[in-house]
Amino acid sequence: SDGITILEVRERKATWGKAVDGDIPINIHLVFYNPNPVPIAIPRIDYTMRLNGIALVEGTSIKPAILAPRQESDVPIKARLKSENLDDWWVAHLKNGEFTRVDVEIDAVLNIENAKFPIRVLKCSSTLKTDILNPEGKTESSKPKCLPAGVLTR
Repeated sequence: SDGITILEVRERKATWGKAVDGDIPINIHLVFYNPNPVPIAIPRIDYTMRLNGIALVEGTSIKPAILAPRQESDVPIKARLKSENLDDWWVAHLKNGEFTRVDVEIDAVLNIENAKFPIRVLKCSSTLKTDILNPEGKTESSKPKCLPAGVLTR
């Protein structure tokens, strides 16, 4: 693409935290690269994970990030699985022939020169198929199909 690169998303991953009393934490880890000579502010990062349209993970980062000039910056986000929505998902999964579509999206909002710019950090989809009523049944999941990591240009 033509233009000046404002920001690169270099790494995106998530890991499960230790579940305590029904609270299931998810640690989202993002690495951004700021190629500019000035810092960039990310006041907010929005994230969702929907299973058959039911939001099991949803929220907004609570701590703004400042990306240092010409450096990579780690931006950790503490999310949690909405365990209260697991029953609704399971019913939808069974009604859907034991099939689930998983959609994950992460969007950052940048603040550059008092203007806000959204950037898609992650958009992935995958599927999950179970066969729990069959004694030889197995669980199958598809490899996530993801859009490439975002680069914001101007």
